[in-house]
This record gives sequence, C-alpha cells and structure tokens, in this order.
Amino acid sequence: MAEDSPADFPTPSMDDWRVAAEKALRGKPLESITWQTDDGFELPPVVEDVEAPASSRRERPGVQLCASVAYLGDLPRFREVIEHELEHGPDLLLIEDPEHLDAVPDSLPPARTLIAVDPWGRDVVRWARAASDGHVAGLVIEAGEKEETAALQIAYAVGRAIGFLRSPQLALAGVTASDLCDRLILKIEVTPAVITEVAKLRAIRRVWDASVRELGFPAELQPRILAMPSSFTETRLEPHTNLLRSTLALFAAICGGASIVEPNTFDALIGGEDECTSVRLAQNQVKLLLEEAYVAHVDDPMGGARAVEALTAELTEVALRYVEPIANARGDLLNEFQDRQREVAMERIIDETRRRERVVVGINRFADPARDGAMGDSDDRSWPYEGCEGDDEEVARALGMRQGMAFEWLRERVLSHVDRGNDRPAAMLLPLGDARKRRHRADFAAEFFRCGGFDVIDPWAFDTVDAAIAAAADARVVVICADDATYPDAVPAIAAALPNALVYVAGKPTEGLDVPDLDVPCFVYQGVDAVDVLSDALDRLGVGRIP
Repeated sequence: MAEDSPADFPTPSMDDWRVAAEKALRGKPLESITWQTDDGFELPPVVEDVEAPASSRRERPGVQLCASVAYLGDLPRFREVIEHELEHGPDLLLIEDPEHLDAVPDSLPPARTLIAVDPWGRDVVRWARAASDGHVAGLVIEAGEKEETAALQIAYAVGRAIGFLRSPQLALAGVTASDLCDRLILKIEVTPAVITEVAKLRAIRRVWDASVRELGFPAELQPRILAMPSSFTETRLEPHTNLLRSTLALFAAICGGASIVEPNTFDALIGGEDECTSVRLAQNQVKLLLEEAYVAHVDDPMGGARAVEALTAELTEVALRYVEPIANARGDLLNEFQDRQREVAMERIIDETRRRERVVVGINRFADPARDGAMGDSDDRSWPYEGCEGDDEEVARALGMRQGMAFEWLRERVLSHVDRGNDRPAAMLLPLGDARKRRHRADFAAEFFRCGGFDVIDPWAFDTVDAAIAAAADARVVVICADDATYPDAVPAIAAALPNALVYVAGKPTEGLDVPDLDVPCFVYQGVDAVDVLSDALDRLGVGRIP
C-alpha cells in the first residue's frame, strides 16, 4: 500500500479554518475568543505573520541562579546570611544595600557579586567604578513595581538604565557607557502568564536596541535580564501551589531570554519552618527547567509564534513612548498614562478575581478550607491583617495588593474565628428538582462558599421541598440548588419556613421569582462579586474581623 505524500492532502485556506472554528464554537463568532491582555491589548484568534527582528533573541547562552541579601541593621547577621547563601550554591549574590559592600566577607568573590543601584542616587559614580574596575560582577537596576503593567515595567527598566548611563555625575567622573557594556543588569518580575511574560522580556530587548541606537550608545552595550517570580500572584493559603506558579514564571523568564533568575521560596509569605528545604526546592525548580527540560538550550524558543510576536510588537510600541520621560526622571509626564494603565490593568484583574472569572487556584476556585489550618497552630500563625479595620478590599489594598488577597482575608477571618473556640460556619445545600440542573448548581454553590472558608453540607438531593425544610431546620446558611421551574414555588416556601437562616439561591435572578422577604444578596452565580457576598454572609453570622 502506497504511503500518502504531503501533496495528497489539501492545504486549507484561512476561510476554511474560520468555518471549522466557528463550527466548533457552535455558531459563536470567531471574535468571541479574542484575548485581551492585562495591558488592554487585544489579540485576535488568528494573527497574521509577524517578522521577528533579531533584537528579541537572547544574546548570552546559559542561565545563572541568583539570591538576594539585604542589610537589616545587624552587621554580623548580614555576613552570616551571605555565608549561608554561598553554602546553598547560587551563582550570584545580589547585595540590595550596596553602601555596606565593604562589609561583605572575602568569601564572596567579585565575580559572584551584584549590587542594586539607584540610577539617580548620590553614589552612582562609586558603583559605576566598582563595576568597570571589576570589583562587582554587575549593577542591577530594577523595573517598576509589581503593580505596574507589562508596558510600564519595560519602560521603567530601560528608562532607568538609560538615565543612569546619561548621568551627569558619570560624565564628570569620566565613566562612559562603554565602560559598563557588560555590567548592566535589568531586574524585572514575572508572573505565571507565560505568553505575556515571554513577550515582555523579548520586548525589553527591542526597546533597548531602539533606545540606545537613537542615543548613540555603543551597539555592544547589551544589558542582561534578571527575572524573579512576582509575589502578586502568590498566596498565603495553599502555599504549595506557589511552587507551580513560580515554575511557570521561571519557565517564561528563561524562554523570554533572562540570563539570570532568582526563584522565590514557596512559603515566603507564611515564614516557612524548614528554610533549607524551601530554598532547595526553589533552586531545583530552575535546575529542572535547565537540566531536564533543556529550556535554555533553544534560542528564543517562542520566537515565530504569531501571538507572541504580535504581543511583543505591541508592548514595544507602547513602552518606547515612555522611556525618555523616565530616563529624564520626568514622572509628571507619566502620571496620566500610569493612572490609565493601572486602571485598565489592576482594577480589571482584581475585579475579575473577585468575580471568580480570573482563577487563583486554591483561593477563589478549587478551595479546600480544611487545609487552611495547615499554615500552623494558632499560637504560631502570623496574621498579616492584625489591627486592620475597614472593608475587605480596603484591608487588602492597605497591606500591599496581591491578586487573591481579598479571598484570603475572608478565609483568615474564619480561621481566627475558629481559633477563638467557635465552629466554622457551614452552608447547607438543598438540591431539588431536575437532577442534572440541581447537581450542576450544587457543585457551583459548594465551591463558591468554600472560597469563603465555609464548610459545605451536601445531602445530594431532596425529593420534596418539605424534606429539604426538615433537614435544614437548624442550618444558619442554606443554598437552594434547583432548576428554574422549581424555584418559584420552592424559594418562597423555604424562606418562610427558615426565618433564622440566610437563604441563597444558586443561579441568576429569574423573571417571576419574587423573594422580597430575603434580606440577603441571595443569588450566587458565575460573575457575581463573590467577595461582597461572602463578606456579607460572614458579617451576618458574627464571624468577626481578626482582632
């Protein structure tokens, strides 16, 4: 039997692909799956060919492992920490307080020493000379805060570095950009959003090349990129999921061309007890990606992917507009753009997270409150919310925003309530009517309330409304889970029979369902602000704020 050759198979056209895609979407238009990034860019399902310039490719083979050390007012402890880090084997150590560089022990060689510098600080000449003379391996310039959008992070990273190179102090001291060709390092945070982060790191190189070319800096002036997983997506609850988040972030960093990576320990937010194990796991994440997955063996592994190329080009175009104002320390020119971008990105991210449309595994989806106590005994548990007042969102913002923080605040309220000798609040499901619909809504309601720290009682099904009422006689919270045809009769009857319970209905409000006596935001469905609903429930149940 003759084998088929490629010529025997027809080459589908773009129109053929569209017809097949719309058929798979069951009649929905192809535009319905357009992806909007956190920066507000829209990527269509089909991206035309985009040429990838060479500047987006990695210049240096190999990836080095880095760890940071900060001086906290105790010189002996500072030296002890450095010795401890050297024993754990990172390739480089970043000294975050370079004014204490003279206190670094001799066991840390210059070739393994990086220092963080303020581009507009008073000691720029000192640090530039330390780098150009070989006393340190590199000068690290940080990008924007973790709350910044990808485009702003790129602009800050490149703009701050160029501002440093153009410093009048360096010019007066006779230090030129050529003296620092191999010493500049741009530090930037990365999230598990692989496509966006790969595009972001690739765009940094394009923005840098365009900026230095315009300024007349030497072409060989190519900074390295130091990437570290962002704490914005990390969680205090279910901390082991941080291992997976940081692995995805590190994968994106290496694919995007970072030549230095600094992994986080998965339990940093809760003060892990076994630091050696945490550090070893963090370092092994990088080693697995390098030595077993061979990620760094491929030059620009996502280059040519149309979505990545298109997003890289979009980020490059936007970031280039703001490099010069940042390089000139003209923050006033950035305010309008900065505020607009933060509004587009951060508020959208937090809103979608609160509505459970953007998933934080173990926090607003797939939660298991029974595991929350694994954070430690109540006597040892450190509460980040102690002494905080105000509503849940205000508390979360005051403490430094993380994506799932509002849900963690709810769950830790419950933990504190239990620690004081109280029972964990429970929600009882009342499945009624059509088996398929009630089970779908019961599963949704169970997961919904677990995200707020509730235990869930699921009797599976009731044959009659009277049976459901009898079973829920002592319940404080009940959730009616039924088909739309059952609700008009069941909801008023259950609400009247259980006047002391908080009665919720799984599903969107429907026409003809009149529940005027329910003094709660009683409908729970995909897209409702879950933090508002769950916080209100805890308030009504007397689950107080953490003292």
